[in-house]
Amino acid sequence: AVEAVLHAMETLYLKNLSLQISGNKLLYSTFSFNEIDDDDGCNGWISKYLHYVMAAKTFHLNSRPFCESIVRLLSKISERGVESHDRQVILSIIADFMSSFDSPVVAQHGCRCLYNVCARDSESVSSSQSAVVSIDGIKLIISCMAAFKEHQSIQSEGCLALLAVCTNSSTNKTILLGQGGVESILSAYQSVGGSKLYEGVGLMTKVRACTALISLALEPAGKIEMKSCGIIDKFVRLLQEDEKIPPQLRCLIDRLLALTSGEEGLLEFRDDASEDETVVCILAHLRMITNNDAHDVDAFSLI
Repeated sequence: AVEAVLHAMETLYLKNLSLQISGNKLLYSTFSFNEIDDDDGCNGWISKYLHYVMAAKTFHLNSRPFCESIVRLLSKISERGVESHDRQVILSIIADFMSSFDSPVVAQHGCRCLYNVCARDSESVSSSQSAVVSIDGIKLIISCMAAFKEHQSIQSEGCLALLAVCTNSSTNKTILLGQGGVESILSAYQSVGGSKLYEGVGLMTKVRACTALISLALEPAGKIEMKSCGIIDKFVRLLQEDEKIPPQLRCLIDRLLALTSGEEGLLEFRDDASEDETVVCILAHLRMITNNDAHDVDAFSLI
C-alpha cells in the first residue's frame, strides 16, 4: 500500500494538489513501523517521500491543507527518530511550514516533530539539538505557543519540544532564556483552567511546563530569571492555596522550589562585589552544576 501511494505521488503528479493531499492522508493512515516490521524498508520509503515533498512543495507551498497533511505525516514517521541524512530535510520542511502558516495543526504537529528529532536520536542528541537550533527551532516553538495561547495541545507539545531541545545543553537554555522562554512556559502552565484543570491534556500541559522550568532552573541564569520575575513566589502560593494538586505535579513543583531556594542571592555576579563575595558566588554556581544529576527528568515519561 505504501509503495502504491508513493508511486502515485511521484514526479509526474507533483503538480496535482488534490492527489498530493490525498496521498499524504493515505500514508498517514497506512504507514506503521510496527505493522511493516522492516526498519530498512521504512527508512528507504521515508527518504523517497521526503524527496517528493521537497519537489511538490515548490508548487503548493501556499496551500494550507497540503502543508497540514505533510506535517501530520512527518510527526508520525519521526516517532522512531530520524536518519541523519534525512534530518535536515525534515527540519527544513517543518521550518518553512511553521513560519508560513497560522495553523493549529501545523503548530501542534510541528512541535511534536521537533521533539521527535531531538528526543528520538539514538546516536547524537546534541547534534540533533544543534540542527533544530540552526533552523531557529526555539523561536518557532515560542512563536507557535504565543499564537495559540488557549490551545492546550499546542501549549503541551511546545513545552515538550523546548524540553527536548534544551536538555543537557547550557547553550540552548541560554538561547531559550534570551527569547522569553520562562514567560512562555509559565503562560502554558497557566493556560489550563476550569473543571478540567488537573485532567487529561490539562494535567499533562502543567506537568510538561513544570518539567521544562526544572530543566531551565538547572542553569544559574534560569534560576535568577525565575526568581526575578516572581514565578517561584507564584508556585509557593499555589502549593499553599490549592489542595487539589495531583501528587505527580506537586512532586515536580516541590523539585522546582528545591532547585530555586537557598542560594538564589548568591548566584548573581555583581560589579561592586568584593573578592570574597565573588568566590562565594562561583562556589554557588559550581554546587548547582555538580548537583544537577539529582534533578534530571526523563522526557520520554512525559509523552
